[in-house]
Amino acid sequence: MLRSVCAIALVLALGGCDQRKSSNEPSYAAAYAPAPMAGKTAPPEGPKLAYSHDLSIETRADTVKQRFEQVRDACLNQVIAGCVLLRADITEQGFDRGRHPVATLSVRLTHEGMAPFEQALLKPLPGEQIDDVAVLSRSTSAEDLTAAIQDGDRRLAQLSDYRDRLTQLAKRADAKVDDLIKVEGELSTTQSQIEELTADQSRLNQRVATEMETVQIAGRVTVGRDSGIAAVWHRAGELLDGSVADALQFLIQAVPWVITLMVVLVLLPIVRVVVRVLWRVGRRR
Repeated sequence: MLRSVCAIALVLALGGCDQRKSSNEPSYAAAYAPAPMAGKTAPPEGPKLAYSHDLSIETRADTVKQRFEQVRDACLNQVIAGCVLLRADITEQGFDRGRHPVATLSVRLTHEGMAPFEQALLKPLPGEQIDDVAVLSRSTSAEDLTAAIQDGDRRLAQLSDYRDRLTQLAKRADAKVDDLIKVEGELSTTQSQIEELTADQSRLNQRVATEMETVQIAGRVTVGRDSGIAAVWHRAGELLDGSVADALQFLIQAVPWVITLMVVLVLLPIVRVVVRVLWRVGRRR
């Protein structure tokens, strides 16, 4: 704020020194003054939405890795145009005979690349039937970036205009050295703000121009092989250890309360007898 005030004061001072110039020549103050807003603004082009999708599919367990690698390589080798791979991993889940692979892919796609990507993902592999690939869930969400982009464009236009006017002031031959140093400092700060804001706008526009999709590919598990009972039995030792630890902790924490309760039970009859004796003595008096 202080730097901006100094720059404004500098502009006004330089404009005062230029009063002897011809009235047809623009002054420094006029060069610095913000450009007037246009009387009419362009109509909005529509909402700027950033779409993201989540897709979960199930296939035969022995084809998960092959499908995962096929789609991953198609994205890396640009077989699917405009596909950018952001994440790819595959793990084993479940216990014993119920273990099965689960793969995850996260990609950024152009709007036109969405359909080819899902076609490559859901296409049956050699030896598979159409029914071997099932879509378990699908969801889509959108974030409205219209206001953020429009606000960024306005700020970028204002900063660019401010930079251009500072550049004009820096070129004046009659400016003092101290004044030029201040203008150059303000010009450097403004240029940094423009570059940072331009990068932010580029990221927002990229989100609007593309779509994010996260896919989970799970191997189908034979019924009964990954049941809840099998999972619990597999973790029996861990569960028993946890239960014994909880019970032991409860007993240790309960010891002071048990002792306190026993003391109260022992002292309560004595207190009652003392109270009765005192009450009878009081009545006799």
